[in-house]
Amino acid sequence: HICTVLFVVARGDLHGSVRPSEHHDPNFAQACRSAAAAGVRFRALRVSCCLGGLSVDCEVPVDLAAYDLTPVAAWVVGNRPTTGWIRSSSCRRVANGPFPHELR
Repeated sequence: HICTVLFVVARGDLHGSVRPSEHHDPNFAQACRSAAAAGVRFRALRVSCCLGGLSVDCEVPVDLAAYDLTPVAAWVVGNRPTTGWIRSSSCRRVANGPFPHELR
C-alpha cells in the first residue's frame, strides 16, 4: 500500500509549486516533511471551478523543503492592515493574524 496526500489548489494563477505554509502552521509543515520521510507521497492538482463542478487543469509539484520565513513575515506585517476580509457581524478584519505562533 502507498499512502498519498493530495492537495487540491483552486488557483488559476498558480504557475509553480505548492507547499505547506510554514508561516501559518509550522507544525503541519513539519508533519508533512516527517510523513514524506516515512514514505508518504505528496501530490497536488490545480483545478478550475465552475457551476458544474471542478475540472483538473494539471498536476503541480509539491515542495516540502524548509524555507526562510523572513520575507514572508515582513510581507505579512507590511500588509496586515489591508489583507484578510471584514466580518460583517463584528466589522473586524479577520484571517490575517496575528497567528498563534506569532504571539509566542
